[in-house]
Amino acid sequence: MKNMYSLAVILSVIFTLVGCSKADYVLFAKNYDEQHVQYKDNNTSEPYRYKVRVNDRLSILFYDHPELSTRSIGDLNKDVYGILVDSKGYAKFPIIGSIKVSGYYEEDLAKRVEKLYSEYIINPKINLNVINKRVVVLGEVKNPGVVEITNETMSLFEVIAKRGGISRIGKRNGVVILRGDMKNPEISMVDLTDMRSILQQNMMLEPNDIVYIVPNINIVIEQALPATQIINSLTSSAVNMKILTNF
Repeated sequence: MKNMYSLAVILSVIFTLVGCSKADYVLFAKNYDEQHVQYKDNNTSEPYRYKVRVNDRLSILFYDHPELSTRSIGDLNKDVYGILVDSKGYAKFPIIGSIKVSGYYEEDLAKRVEKLYSEYIINPKINLNVINKRVVVLGEVKNPGVVEITNETMSLFEVIAKRGGISRIGKRNGVVILRGDMKNPEISMVDLTDMRSILQQNMMLEPNDIVYIVPNINIVIEQALPATQIINSLTSSAVNMKILTNF
């Protein structure tokens, strides 16, 4: 009898939770009153510039000296190895050897490398890129995984689309973005059902960001209800059988 009472309590809680709120499946659907919105001007921020980090891989192209290049013209996507930035922030280049590269912006590092090579090559012209820029997408998308970034940044919508979109049980109004040092990350949340939230947030993702699509607990519970109904039916049958056997 005690177990039956506990089951009844659990089922009651489940039905209560389901009845509390309904999933909002529609993007851009909601607008709040002005008094509930705090606007943020994203146009005042500086354009994003990527700094080279430890464990990055550098792709370098010498326009006049292909023998020194890690790729050919137009083959950036095929350069999957490049030159590794080691744990101390150094990278080893042909001729000039190992130099400090971590902490430099890409364009500043390119100028520095050109200057170093100018001691050995007349008027060197190079193109330098970090080839392992990526965003990690976790949680309730159809295909969780890594999205490669070929530009400086990529929009949240594009990243989600590349992983197949948000799954049926993904929470549209609670997309979590983690940025920076994972020991003390900068965490932001975007409500994709609310146009005002979208307008006031910075929707551009940076390399090494992590996007997490939270599961909508209400939908998870709804999907679990058929199982609980079967349990409830079996419990009721057992109770009826016990009553009949007592007669």
